[in-house]
Amino acid sequence: SLSALSVSLSALSALSLSLCSCLSLSFSQGCPQLAVAMGGTSSQPSYHEAEARAAEAQRAREQAETAAAAANARAEELAAEQRRVKEELGQETARTQAAAAAAAEARRGAEAAAADAEAARLALEQEQQAQREAEARAAERRAEAAQQLRTLGLDVDLATRTLIAVCGPARVGKSYLINSLCAAPKDHPLAAAEGVDETTLQAALYLAALIPEGDLLDQPGGGTDRQPVEGYFLRNCLDQMDFIILCYTGGWSETATAVVRGCEEHGVKLVVVRTKFENELRNHAADELGVEEADVSRAHMGPYVAALKQTMQEGLHRHLAAEGLQQHDLIVVHASRFRRGIQWPRDHAVADPAAWSVEQTPRLVRNMLEDNYDGAALLEAIIKNEAWRRAEGVTVEDMDAYLEARWREYRDHYAA
Repeated sequence: SLSALSVSLSALSALSLSLCSCLSLSFSQGCPQLAVAMGGTSSQPSYHEAEARAAEAQRAREQAETAAAAANARAEELAAEQRRVKEELGQETARTQAAAAAAAEARRGAEAAAADAEAARLALEQEQQAQREAEARAAERRAEAAQQLRTLGLDVDLATRTLIAVCGPARVGKSYLINSLCAAPKDHPLAAAEGVDETTLQAALYLAALIPEGDLLDQPGGGTDRQPVEGYFLRNCLDQMDFIILCYTGGWSETATAVVRGCEEHGVKLVVVRTKFENELRNHAADELGVEEADVSRAHMGPYVAALKQTMQEGLHRHLAAEGLQQHDLIVVHASRFRRGIQWPRDHAVADPAAWSVEQTPRLVRNMLEDNYDGAALLEAIIKNEAWRRAEGVTVEDMDAYLEARWREYRDHYAA
């Protein structure tokens, strides 16, 4: 029993020590001071040390946060700087590319300009060569035409004289118009032969009273056995004329078509004149009034002038359009009235030289010409062409002054 009790006490003592160890451990973990007070020992730091360590840890955390914030700010700065550098690099790259593109464009422009300059140089050389060739051909043609005219007994300087050819079909009043423009009486020894038959068999020159250094060339009528239509223009040297008055009456003809086409091909100035207009007007008025032509006066004809001229103009346009030729306005005249208007100053000067009034002559003559249907228009066309060729710049407004100077020379010529 004692042995059993001794054993029981030993076990109880061991249990008690074990319990004390557990309590000591629990207190040391839960309350170190109590564990110490109870005689236990603790390996944990003291309260002040823990606070100090906690404060140190807090400071460490704050320093770490501050360092992290600074690092983040620096990182943002570096990122911003990197973006700025990247952007500047992109802009610089764009500027470089733009400069390269501009340089390439400038190079292409320079190359194109050089090519254009070379092409212009070649074109200029070709144009100059073509001009030289054209001038050579023109000189050759002038020499040939001068020889042709000389064979007809006409020695004229094609380079210095103003040549106005009066041409067209036969028997349309070309010679009569020539004499009217030259103020030459029909019976004058130097006047062009006139008649109802074919009178002009070869070209002849006449002094154009209103045109200094000018000549009227009376051409033989075309469309005859002597002057067939084919070759009519060049055979009569019409390509060398400065101005051509194409006369016709009645119906349009192949000769008239050949002259218009030749003028277009050779660049010769042209005016289309319907001669013997008053005869056709008188016939038209007689038909409209139902009377004989002999009974028709100018007063009877007056109302029909505009309508008949319009009908003739429309007919001319149809003929030219059918041949594919340029359009021309029609000038209608009656040569006898034109002659009276032109001759008046000469006759007046011969009859009473002291009463000659140069200042009044141009206006008076123009008034008389205007009574000749389009007579003034024909005179203006001739004068303006001569002025155009000699670059005198004469306009319709200047015509009175121009006429005055011409009539003064005209008066002196006939007074002599």
